[in-house]
Amino acid sequence: MKIIKFCLFFTVLTLLSIINISKVNAQILPQGFRTSIPSVGGIPMTCRNALGGDVILVVNNSLNDIGRSYPEHRVIQMNSLIAARLPNSVLQFWYAHECGHHALPPPLNGDESRVDCWAVRMLRDLGLLPTIAHINLLISSIYGLSGDYLHLFGPQRAALIASCYASL
Repeated sequence: MKIIKFCLFFTVLTLLSIINISKVNAQILPQGFRTSIPSVGGIPMTCRNALGGDVILVVNNSLNDIGRSYPEHRVIQMNSLIAARLPNSVLQFWYAHECGHHALPPPLNGDESRVDCWAVRMLRDLGLLPTIAHINLLISSIYGLSGDYLHLFGPQRAALIASCYASL
């Protein structure tokens, strides 16, 4: 279990660098840009699937959301137009969330609540959510989201994320 956590830790740490889709840099990346080691909020991050395979980040500025995962193709798509407007810790959460769809084995990778908790735990383990202020910024950004048949509504999702953070 410690080896798996270390591999996941190293994966996410590596995962945070070359693309720089952070609010600080507000860099809009070209449609179709691809990398396996993006810079997310100024931190190099990588993502590996449950079998240890590399997951590629592809910029898709036509997405109507921040990101989407395609575990069967080992691809995360993110919209850099939306990403450029987000605080670093929020952007890192969304990247880690999409990575969780790859890192967790089926059927766990389809459970949005588990994926959210995986993302919060990963960011906390990496030291990217070091204080309550960081988690509160994330919670406040999620609180207003509308839910759907897969995702909890904002207030419930924010409470879950706070609970995941507190349980570490």
